[in-house]
Amino acid sequence: MIGENGLLKELAKRLLEQAMQVEMTDHLGYANNAPVGKNSGNSRNGNYRKKVKGDFG
Repeated sequence: MIGENGLLKELAKRLLEQAMQVEMTDHLGYANNAPVGKNSGNSRNGNYRKKVKGDFG
């Protein structure tokens, strides 16, 4: 349940990833892969790995 490969760590990871996606959607004003954002000058151009340090590792 808790630990290096615990369920709590995986749930926290998924929650943070979803929160960052929602934040980006709100910031840009359109959903991922929406045609309205294509070549708008402030479009999504892929993603990259992010590292967040917390109590769970």
